[in-house]
Amino acid sequence: MSSDILPCSLGLVRGVMPDKSHGFPVKIKEIENFEVQYETEIYVQHQKYNLAFDVWLSTAFSSNENTVTTEIMVWEDYFDFNSYGKKVDEIITPFGVYEVRSGYLKNDDYNQDWQYFGFIRKEKRIQGRVDLLYLLEYLVENQ
Repeated sequence: MSSDILPCSLGLVRGVMPDKSHGFPVKIKEIENFEVQYETEIYVQHQKYNLAFDVWLSTAFSSNENTVTTEIMVWEDYFDFNSYGKKVDEIITPFGVYEVRSGYLKNDDYNQDWQYFGFIRKEKRIQGRVDLLYLLEYLVENQ
């Protein structure tokens, strides 16, 4: 993956492309800090769910769901739900241990046609800090 790729949006809800009011798009190599601190409460019991950050990348500066080339999900908590892709690595970060999964998503019903990477936290949690730049840099160096 190139550091010239543009994160076009960051979402907390799967399938929703947020607006660009948070400084996106920007080239990965121009990002100085991309840390997220979160605290949630989960009211789901015995139902399928995931708590994940979702970042979409594009090579187009004027990006939208049609120009997405890569989706990166960071799963912090989940129940009865599995990430897409095959396991390609396991990494130890300053903020936790993650299984890395990869696959190509092609689903015309959901307008998906891009590379997928998932970072699945080994010890699930509902609050903490995630350094998304650390994970993006891992992909730049290893994919």
